[in-house]
Amino acid sequence: MTLADLYSFFAVQQLFDPTKVTSAQTFTSDAVSVRPAFQTLILVNVGAVITAGTLDVKLTECDTADGVYTDVVGGAFTQYTKDRDDRVETARVISTERKKFLKVVSTVADGNASFSITALRLVTDTGNADTTTLTL
Repeated sequence: MTLADLYSFFAVQQLFDPTKVTSAQTFTSDAVSVRPAFQTLILVNVGAVITAGTLDVKLTECDTADGVYTDVVGGAFTQYTKDRDDRVETARVISTERKKFLKVVSTVADGNASFSITALRLVTDTGNADTTTLTL
C-alpha cells in the first residue's frame, strides 16, 4: 500500500477553524453524518487559555440531522484551563456504536481561549468519503 492509497481512506473535516475567542460563547457544529465512516477521531487542538478562562468540549448525537441532540456518554473532554492548555487531544467515535448524526459543542467561559477542532474520518473506501464541511 502506498501513501496515496492510505490517504484515500481518510476524510478530514474542520469543525471549528483556528481562532481566538475573547468572550464567553458557545459554538455548536452543524450536524454531520458519522456514517458511512467506520470510525471518526475528533481532534481538539488547544492553544492558550488565558487567566480564569475555561474551554469545555463535548460530543452530542441524534438519529436525525435536525432532531434533538443528547450528550454522548463519555463524550466530554476534560475541561481546558490555563494549566491544561497547549495540547492536542482526541476522542474516538466508532460509528456503528453511535447514532447517525454528531455535533460538537464548545463552550468558552470567562473569555480568552484559542483552539481548533477537526474530525478525521476513516472511511471504508474512497466512494464513501463524506466531505461536508462543518462550521460553528
